[in-house]
Amino acid sequence: MADTIRTRTALLTLLADNTTGDISPQDIRDWLVSTFEDSPVVTKSTAGPYVPTLDDGLIIVTYAGDYVINLPSAATALWTGKILRIKKGFNTNYKLSIAADGAELIDDKSIFYIYSQYVEVTIISDGTNWHVIDSYSTAPTAKMVISNSTTLTVADAAVEYPITIDTNVELDGFVHTIAGDGDTVVTITEADPAVISWTAHNLGAGSPVQFTTTDTLPNGITAGTIYYVIAAGLVADSFQISTAPGGAAVDTSVGGGVGTQTAYNSARIGFLLGGDYLFTISCIVSTTSNTDSLMDIWGKLNGVNIAKGSSQVGVTTTSLNITLSRSYVLDVTAGDYLEMYYHGSVTNIRLLAIAAQTGPPVIPAAHSVVMTADKIGR
Repeated sequence: MADTIRTRTALLTLLADNTTGDISPQDIRDWLVSTFEDSPVVTKSTAGPYVPTLDDGLIIVTYAGDYVINLPSAATALWTGKILRIKKGFNTNYKLSIAADGAELIDDKSIFYIYSQYVEVTIISDGTNWHVIDSYSTAPTAKMVISNSTTLTVADAAVEYPITIDTNVELDGFVHTIAGDGDTVVTITEADPAVISWTAHNLGAGSPVQFTTTDTLPNGITAGTIYYVIAAGLVADSFQISTAPGGAAVDTSVGGGVGTQTAYNSARIGFLLGGDYLFTISCIVSTTSNTDSLMDIWGKLNGVNIAKGSSQVGVTTTSLNITLSRSYVLDVTAGDYLEMYYHGSVTNIRLLAIAAQTGPPVIPAAHSVVMTADKIGR
């Protein structure tokens, strides 16, 4: 008679007790092959949430979006001693959440998060809570490469300018929004001054804001142009904007807005994972006038200047381009954010983007700003 691999549930039903004497030798053989064969692999490619079953061995989540696995109660008798493996198989900034039941815990957390691709966690129930007993990646990784393909020019030597970014090359464990990628639906009044309603925007005076639309923005606002939040009218869910930091409020009273309007802050970099990071910024500095000019760059973590965190170069002629760079080792908590700023001692000093050269030789384009970050420790 052929052996049959039976599910855990079927075996538990069959071998509940031995009072009736109906457990055959073949039942024992089936128990052996069922127990020592690999547990089934379950792939979840559509939206959750998902509740594991007793027959699950390895759950691989390939759905490209936030996904939740709701664990059954660790106190359920049949789950005591059960080992479950869960793996994130998609490479996006969406998180995989593993949630304990009710007041139960996974180690010391009610929800265990996985952010990085190919990270796997193994958990076991002790009858009261769940415990992590193994992980494919003991230190979850995070990596970022972003840049700006445009030139950023100093228009006012008395102003600090946030460095905006328009290209996301790689984001794993970070949040950074650009046009069409993470922007938020807003409403814009057609009035003087224009008021932008954005629920819980978390922006401050001087924060850069750019806009996109499915049709037409109100007159006075241009898609992709950098505007700045001003102090006047700044509250938790709305704000006013100007064309320069601290400038006059934008007037949209002419109207003309049609369609869905969206907004984004392309200067802010959010950390999804806590730990130690090596962050590096590199810029190309040039000037359009033969005047002694200084360019400063520095960072702010959660809106506060990073101590001893600035770098400066001087440019004296239009024929000279200089690379300005700065590195930080940052100890951050999940949810922290970083912003980089630049300041010029005179107008027309700039962070320069260089177009590709057709050659010979053929030389690729150089972006004005490149930022990279890697998680280097817990």
